[in-house]
Amino acid sequence: MWKLIEAGQETEEQRTLLARTPPINLFRLLGHHPPLAARIAALGAQVMNDEVALPARVRELIALRVGRLFGSAYVEGQHRRVAQRLGIPDCDIVGWLLGLPASDIDLDQQLLLRAVESMVTGFALEPNDVAAIELRWGDSGLIAIAVTVGYFTMLSLITRAAGLELESPRDV
Repeated sequence: MWKLIEAGQETEEQRTLLARTPPINLFRLLGHHPPLAARIAALGAQVMNDEVALPARVRELIALRVGRLFGSAYVEGQHRRVAQRLGIPDCDIVGWLLGLPASDIDLDQQLLLRAVESMVTGFALEPNDVAAIELRWGDSGLIAIAVTVGYFTMLSLITRAAGLELESPRDV
């Protein structure tokens, strides 16, 4: 596992960054490069803001599925916690991790899961899926979905490469 910034060992710049970000291992890792970490945190704040980007349930479906597809136990574990705090049932969470919608009639989930799979495994969206996303969420929704998939792809790659471990719930 890559090194985390230890409490009490931070530089002033790192201490400032860590005071402005959630108390999670991700930022104790990224904090080794404070300017870059600050920009990643700013993007994350936008992605996690359901008034700016996507509804929380949609965002968490994306985060969980991307984390699973990239084998990032950290992203998967972190967003399982977020989904549970949002009141998303465990059966939905497990289904999303496996790439299954909560029900056969939930067309939004089917579309989102298909879009995530396509973007992660094929680096593109099928034209019919683009049209369906635009119809359902508009042009801004299409961009928000693509950015959200990209953001969680980036975090999944970093956290998996670093071997980053999920902090215990009492540490958050």
